[in-house]
Amino acid sequence: MARYIIRRLLQMPLLLLGATMVTFAIVHLVPGGPLDDLRLSIPGISPEDLARIEATLGLDLPVHRQYLNWLGELVRGDLGLSMADQRPVRDQIIDRLPNTLLLTGSSLLVALAISVPVGILAATRRNSLFDQIANGASTLGFALPTFWIGLILILLMSVQASTWGFPALPSSGMRSVIDGGGLRDRLEHLVMPVITLSIVQVAGWMRYVRAQMLEVLGQDFVRTARSKGLSERVVIYGHAFRNSLLPMVTLLGLALPELFAGAAIVETIFTWPGIGALSVQAAANRDYTMILGLTVFIAAITLSANLLTDLIYAVVDPRIKYK
Repeated sequence: MARYIIRRLLQMPLLLLGATMVTFAIVHLVPGGPLDDLRLSIPGISPEDLARIEATLGLDLPVHRQYLNWLGELVRGDLGLSMADQRPVRDQIIDRLPNTLLLTGSSLLVALAISVPVGILAATRRNSLFDQIANGASTLGFALPTFWIGLILILLMSVQASTWGFPALPSSGMRSVIDGGGLRDRLEHLVMPVITLSIVQVAGWMRYVRAQMLEVLGQDFVRTARSKGLSERVVIYGHAFRNSLLPMVTLLGLALPELFAGAAIVETIFTWPGIGALSVQAAANRDYTMILGLTVFIAAITLSANLLTDLIYAVVDPRIKYK
């Protein structure tokens, strides 16, 4: 196990390096640059001023020199300065990280609380009306785009709710400007983003739990447990449920990057000040250093989550041995 962990830890820097190289190449192949906004916002700016700003930002250097300079700063733990506002990239990521963790963590808990019991009930009541409704809802959850779900929720629960005389939820931000910041205010701002982000997760995990339960319920040890006279509740939750959820450990580990990716859309729709909205702003502004800093951060989280998932799976299932 120790050799496996060391080997994986040694691979992580190489994978991070590859991710930064691909990202750096892509952002430089995209037409335009960080100075385009200056040309549009200040029509009278002189070419000399633009050249001076370009030299200050290091954009006048060859692409490989720009990448090596940025990589040298990264090795020292510095992600550089944002080209949009000249603030440290690391500080902006740290400032917004708690907001994204609150959103993704809440969505993860909601998705688990709904998908696991619904998946179990759908499996134990196979081909029933409940199973058909659950499968239909799951298919619908996959089919509906996330941005459309968010906009419909804003229309119904914020705009139309006040028209119909119902309590309306706030449609943007994470706290009210006037007398905001309390627990109830935070929860009200959190409801619609969490619903939007968790719908796709619920749809996928519910079908996964159902499929795993159906597979386990047909195995010999379940029939043996029933032949011993154990109650159906003990058979399902004491034997089948525990064995069917072993692969869920891997699924949860892979879900973390998906939640961060989905948060980019949800945070933009609901003006949630998190890392996802920051990444969209960086892409719109062609903020190279911010894009690269976010790439390193998300890649590090993904690699760490995959490693932790493998280790937890080996602990949960003693049959797995890493060498």
